[in-house]
Amino acid sequence: MERFGFEQYGNPSVFESIEAPVPEPKAGQVQLQVLGFGLNPYDASLRRGEQAAFRKVKFPVVPGTDVLGRITKLGEGVSEFAVGDLVMNYRPIGGYSEFVTASTSKIYKKPTALSFLDAAALPQVGLAAFNILHYMLALKPGQTLGIVGASGGVGAILVQLAKFEKLKVIAVAGEQHREYLRQLGADQIFSYTDELPENTADAVVNAVFGAADHGAALKLVKADGQYVTTAYADVDLSTKPTVEHL
Repeated sequence: MERFGFEQYGNPSVFESIEAPVPEPKAGQVQLQVLGFGLNPYDASLRRGEQAAFRKVKFPVVPGTDVLGRITKLGEGVSEFAVGDLVMNYRPIGGYSEFVTASTSKIYKKPTALSFLDAAALPQVGLAAFNILHYMLALKPGQTLGIVGASGGVGAILVQLAKFEKLKVIAVAGEQHREYLRQLGADQIFSYTDELPENTADAVVNAVFGAADHGAALKLVKADGQYVTTAYADVDLSTKPTVEHL
């Protein structure tokens, strides 16, 4: 089978086709024919070598955390899935492949309401948004969550989850995304060129690529609030030293 990976860190030109045997499922696993995989900033960061200091990898590296696949084989003991099932798979690496294996704890049957494209793109951003809201933050109904980069993958899921949890949402994104954020249910919507309401959010999530939000998230968060970034980035909190950076 064919996989796509790299033998050295660098720009996208380091990618090459890699031939590999089709993996066989072990007990508790399934074999998946990959129908689609997500392309995430995490994958690009891995390819550029930005994680090399704290994540040791063996070359060749085949990225890919998000997979939509069709089950083609069942490992021993698997009874809750069947050959032919369409499933979403969240995995640590290796999704840029024709076939993968996955533990049953890492797959979920594709909801019929989701398109193939949406299903392939959902696992990493969905889990990131869920974990931020439910395990990193401790907000109660009626409190305010600021989301900067609200039109992106993590941000858009966060808007919807936050409204489901009865939070007030301040969404910041590009001017062209206002209508989209209204459809998602955001209570207040701002572009990066608007005057932002300062010190209004009990917690804020900076979901901008590289955390380059020009200080928007710091403006929104209260002095005793919580600040979360989704990027590998240092944030200067000197103007609000009591903010908790998660």
